[in-house]
Amino acid sequence: AVATVAQNMAKYTKREVQAAEAAKQFRERMGLMSSRDAFDMVHHGMVEDCPVSTHDLYRESAIWGKSLGDLKGKETRRTPEEVKVELVALGVRAELVLHVDIMFVQGLAFLICVATPLGLLTCIYLADGRGESSVRMAITALLSALRQRNFVPISLLSDGEGAIASCQNTMRSFAVRFNPAGPGQHVPTVERAIRTIKSKVRGILNILPY
Repeated sequence: AVATVAQNMAKYTKREVQAAEAAKQFRERMGLMSSRDAFDMVHHGMVEDCPVSTHDLYRESAIWGKSLGDLKGKETRRTPEEVKVELVALGVRAELVLHVDIMFVQGLAFLICVATPLGLLTCIYLADGRGESSVRMAITALLSALRQRNFVPISLLSDGEGAIASCQNTMRSFAVRFNPAGPGQHVPTVERAIRTIKSKVRGILNILPY
């Protein structure tokens, strides 16, 4: 038999259920953070003045299981062909490879960049969607910000996005080599990041009270 939420709640006191509800709200406000990540953050004291405990998070999972936001948000379709970039592990390094693509969420466009091996995710709003002017300004701002922090972007990977390809003169001015994906290929690093962002957005949209 499948236990209902009411049956799960009956196993705990009213105060414990209220604390579990606070843990549920805490996880949602953290962008539908996974139960494991939320548990680790609370356990290691990474949230100042945290209103919930690890026990509250455990009870939240035991009562509600996966939330509607988790179920609605985290779905994938197929594994694209990968563009492979070989990097030699040298510890902390200044040279970066940028994995760039354009993401649309609710009709709004964003330039998404994952800088490896640093693992830095950058999101820049594009006011006119795929317009070359907006994309060029975003790439200029991205490269300038990295240079100001003493990082050296050496290569930019992207799929067949025309607006990004049109910014090669801007890239060359920063001594960045443009590396487009071949026909039928994708840039998996940034696509994974976009899937994660979209899954969070879908999840949050499905639990909004309005």
